[in-house]
Amino acid sequence: MNEVGIEIMFTCAAEKDFKKFYPRNRIRSLREIHQNLTGYVTDELRKPGVRAFGTRRWDVGYRGRPPIYYMGQLGQHKIRIAREFTALCEREGLRHNISCQEDDRLSGKQWFDFLRDTRVQLGSPSGTSIVDLDGSLIEAEQQYRAEKPHATFEEVFEKVLKPHEGKMTIDTVSPRHFEYAATGATMALVKGHYGGYLNADEHYIPVEPDYSNLDDVARQIRDHAHCRRMADRAHAHLIESGRFSAEKFVRDFDAIIERNIEDIDRGDRVNAEAFESMMTERFNQVLFFRRSGPVYIDTAEGRRIQRQEQKSRLLVRAPLVGPIFRQAGGDPLMKAAKGRAALRLIVGVKGFRPLLSAWLHHPEHRYGQKILTADLLKSVLLLGLVKAAQSGAAPYGEGFHSRICLVQDNIILEGRPVPAGSVNDPSDTDWQDNVEPRLRDGIAGDIRLDLSRCWPIQLFGHSTQFVWSVEDKVAIFRSTSDEYFHLSALTKIATFAPEAVASALHAALTPASPEEKRSLEKAFNLTLP
Repeated sequence: MNEVGIEIMFTCAAEKDFKKFYPRNRIRSLREIHQNLTGYVTDELRKPGVRAFGTRRWDVGYRGRPPIYYMGQLGQHKIRIAREFTALCEREGLRHNISCQEDDRLSGKQWFDFLRDTRVQLGSPSGTSIVDLDGSLIEAEQQYRAEKPHATFEEVFEKVLKPHEGKMTIDTVSPRHFEYAATGATMALVKGHYGGYLNADEHYIPVEPDYSNLDDVARQIRDHAHCRRMADRAHAHLIESGRFSAEKFVRDFDAIIERNIEDIDRGDRVNAEAFESMMTERFNQVLFFRRSGPVYIDTAEGRRIQRQEQKSRLLVRAPLVGPIFRQAGGDPLMKAAKGRAALRLIVGVKGFRPLLSAWLHHPEHRYGQKILTADLLKSVLLLGLVKAAQSGAAPYGEGFHSRICLVQDNIILEGRPVPAGSVNDPSDTDWQDNVEPRLRDGIAGDIRLDLSRCWPIQLFGHSTQFVWSVEDKVAIFRSTSDEYFHLSALTKIATFAPEAVASALHAALTPASPEEKRSLEKAFNLTLP
């Protein structure tokens, strides 16, 4: 920062910690430091129709995802709160919709419908209790997990992270807290600083960090009038006050910049036409945003991308498949290719077909959590990818074979790199002796795919990422931050149709028959040996 001459810093760190994060004796160029948030209240959140006042289906709701280990104990609350409250709700008879599965995440209208349909939403501070200033902690964690791929957070914490816990912390509010307040959901949050913007017992029901007061939290959740008053106070403070509006942040930001501008000829302006011409010539950029809206440059590449955009818009608006694409998010054309490939695999691989039958007969999981079409197709596609690799597929010269194992009751398909073109030996005694009986007895946990040994871990997001051909496209596959690809549809189906899941897993681990090869080759646009 000192080398590049940073003068004004906007940060999520608390004001009391500015000296720790940005010591002036090391960053001599720094003149001002200002605290900002990870998100703000938009005009949409302030509209009267956003807030719901009627009967709500769920007493308690939550959506989370596995955190990165080097976020420390603070990050772990994102999944621990889900475990603790799932057990609490089942014990107390509270209606709940709680999940940390990636495929259960909601976005757009569905997210806000979920918030308006839930009385109490769970949460924790946004931030981290470990700050890695030079990247050495990330490297140490990555090295340890490479040696022990299925190491738990507790193990990595004790061996690598513990000495650094709590030395520097970021603990603030997030856009989610504003969304909770805007929709009228009462917040039950892990007790924290929240940037100094939220007060326990005034704006949220406090949950002790060791979860020792859950009985009292359950009592408060049952008191509808108490929850309503707390939600009203949070709405008045976070939404109605205007203190956290995006408009106010922009005004404050502009005022700070204006105050610090010196010796600039305000008559000097960049020529927009010359800038666009330079970007197109040097970097082949074809999309620019003007005051009138997005504009595509009239080149071959620009016309191609514009056609893709038009096709994407048609897909998300289509009567039958549109809702599926809107739920899945991402590039609709890529999602469509993956969906077609998965359907081809269901038809062409006999062992995958029971999954479709089970899903059709039991389209909902416990407590109304649907097994979405997109989740089923994603799980089948990953199983097909495993089967193709078992059969010698290596579209970009990187082959792998998988074996199945149990890790803390979770069923893991564990991939290991092999030479391209290698066909796997289908025998797997661990499957026959340990995994299949537990699955059929209904005592298995999550079902996951681990390819962390096959491709390098991406430091940003700490995920396994690789490319693989799907039809005529090059698809990117990315794990969650725990380095696993979660086959959540299989995990759910296993609770009521374990034989269907056993059939699919066995089929994935078995090299393809001549008939199955044709389906795999068309789905993944490759030639098997």
